[in-house]
Amino acid sequence: MLTTLSATCLPGGFPATPTAPVFGKNVSWGFGTATEFYHIDVWRVGCQDGSGRGPVAPGNATVIGPLRLFQQLHVPAERPAIIRQTPGGSSFCGDLLVATTFVLERQSGPAFDPTGALTLDIDQLQTHTTLEVPAGGGAPQLGITIVSTGCNPCSVGQTATFHIHAVNPGGPLPVELKTGLHFPNGRPTFTLLGVHVEDVLGSGEEDIPLASIVVPGDVPNGTYTLGAAVLEPIFGVTLSRHSLSVVKQ
Repeated sequence: MLTTLSATCLPGGFPATPTAPVFGKNVSWGFGTATEFYHIDVWRVGCQDGSGRGPVAPGNATVIGPLRLFQQLHVPAERPAIIRQTPGGSSFCGDLLVATTFVLERQSGPAFDPTGALTLDIDQLQTHTTLEVPAGGGAPQLGITIVSTGCNPCSVGQTATFHIHAVNPGGPLPVELKTGLHFPNGRPTFTLLGVHVEDVLGSGEEDIPLASIVVPGDVPNGTYTLGAAVLEPIFGVTLSRHSLSVVKQ
């Protein structure tokens, strides 16, 4: 996160797909009986223009229901920050009906440490929550992220589609891939790709299909949780994991 991004920091625009490591949280919005929910992911991305401004931290707000976003975000030492859709543009205030990527920029006070840990305080109407983002930066790290390219929230008859986005900065890596889905009513989690699935993560980035279904009417409404993890196949050490909340309404 930087004081102000250069206009050429990310010439292709802000990324739509989070890059591991990703730190996310579901956030409630509203009050009384009108409460809605959305999900925010935060990750760091390096400038591509050699401006020397270091990593930035877009946040991808995947909205579960209509939302007017005008919360005040704060970082350590109570430094006010704002979110923008374009470098140096005006702060964002508007309806979010699709997943949107923003950049978090300093509003006043000392410049941010682009690799330092931070806490986002999200204050809006009668709700308050925090999101902890540990220190990071430098070279890309091995990691996976579950990405939704279909409905979310979902209604009966809509198509829900998900894939795993994997980042591997090293050479080809044999892994065991664990995936699962947890129902909102406490039913046991079941696997999506199989109990013992071995794969090889190639160098760079790749997408692994996870699931694509037409939402049936005979499953309960509520929030489902998709989870995925890659393990070292011999000793079972967790190399990376990620989860995504999906709502059926």
